[in-house]
Amino acid sequence: MAALKWLPLFLVPFFALVLLHWNWGPTASASDYAQYLLHARAIIEGRPYAETGYIYHPGAGLIGPPAFPPGLPLTLAPLVAIGGVHTPLVRLLMVGSVLLFAVLAAWRLAREVEQPWQAAFAAALAAYTVEASLGTIAPLSDPGFAALFWATIIVVDQGGGWTWRRVAAVAALGFAAIAYRTAGIALVPGLLLYAFIHRARFGARPFVPVGVWIAAGLVGLAVGVRVPFSERFARSIANSGSHLATFVEQYKLGLFRAELYPFSSNVANDVYHAFASVLLLLGLGFIWRARRTFMVTLAAGYGLMLLIAPVAEPRYAWPLFPILGAALARGTTLVVQRLAKTWQPRAQTLTAAAPLFAVLLIAFATDARRPAPASLVRHPDARALFTWLSERQRSAGAAPLRVAFYNPRVVALEAGVPAMGYLPRTAPGVVTALKQQRVTHIIWQAQGLGDSLNPGRPPCVQRAANRLPELYPNLFTIEYQNATFRVYRFDPGMWTDSAGERISWTEC
Repeated sequence: MAALKWLPLFLVPFFALVLLHWNWGPTASASDYAQYLLHARAIIEGRPYAETGYIYHPGAGLIGPPAFPPGLPLTLAPLVAIGGVHTPLVRLLMVGSVLLFAVLAAWRLAREVEQPWQAAFAAALAAYTVEASLGTIAPLSDPGFAALFWATIIVVDQGGGWTWRRVAAVAALGFAAIAYRTAGIALVPGLLLYAFIHRARFGARPFVPVGVWIAAGLVGLAVGVRVPFSERFARSIANSGSHLATFVEQYKLGLFRAELYPFSSNVANDVYHAFASVLLLLGLGFIWRARRTFMVTLAAGYGLMLLIAPVAEPRYAWPLFPILGAALARGTTLVVQRLAKTWQPRAQTLTAAAPLFAVLLIAFATDARRPAPASLVRHPDARALFTWLSERQRSAGAAPLRVAFYNPRVVALEAGVPAMGYLPRTAPGVVTALKQQRVTHIIWQAQGLGDSLNPGRPPCVQRAANRLPELYPNLFTIEYQNATFRVYRFDPGMWTDSAGERISWTEC
């Protein structure tokens, strides 16, 4: 396929950035990756899947749900069994997932765009954006989910009739996608709309996977499977104005990331985004032409899911980035064709493709100058902290530790100690939560470090927790400290429970 012949050229900046990032560690605030590895380790060790050491508290639910879907942990388990949680095999898996995502997207988009290079550019742009967002530094479910997203599109949109083998393949891919990310439930409205549109041509068979997915979902809910962040749906509905503002802000940022940030100047990037957005809009015409395809009905269903989801992040839109990239490439082509009507088609193609490839190269030159992010797991004081916690947990006769920290899942992974996150509450509410969860120790982190761990300040909840030993000296006794961290033993004594007040994030 011609699009796949173009793809290696457009992927050159992606590969270069992967090499540049190869030895980088997870960012100091990253924590989802730790839970995926904790689940994988539980699978290997034969423990219950949800026994990861992460102490979930609904009041700090945005840290993460009690358990993630099992798709990525099952994929990680054999790699972790071979090389441990820090094996480079995990990084290879993430890079491979992004490449598979790009290949599948280019393959499918080539049927909808006029020129093969447009599909190749769109897929490479999406891959580069994932890497520029540090999406392969640590295990995340998003790259694998995006690959399954496009694999399902290819199987549904292939020519020919709906055989039972095709029905089974679509159902299996859908289960795999949902097992990677709960957002895969967008397949239900997407395929339902597709099946309704093509009911006269294909009959009832396209409806079968939808029925199977729904039935499996109902069984899961009946046996107690929890939908991540489901407890936040009611709050999102009650604060629909704030939720909509968050949606617009996050996915506007996602759109701009899909177009790249090629320059170091904010003003230059703003001008570029304005121009690129116009080209993108000009090139979106192929969506209308392909409106009866599953690619479009699934994109619509996925967009609706993003709108109603109680949480929002630009990376959740990664599966849609190839469509945006294709629109950008088509818009650029249309402008060149309009301005250079007398040119040969080959000259028009090169004139349209060259500036977009140049944008990728300029973006790489800009990203290559960025320093490695602050990394908790690479900082020597954090390593010393994890070692002390681990040894303290193993010490003979010592009561088991249960600690609190703003990044609890990383503590659970690196130190092997159960950990919970701090609640966004004022001090009385935090102390009450510590008591209720039987926390034995809290971790204090220095502020304004100005080093490779954290050049600014710890998160709001950590800064608030840092004040607890000062506010309640009778409840906290220091047991360990280094230049960056302290560990205080917590004894609630006769503490009287209080819910405290919710912290205002805008004033924190």
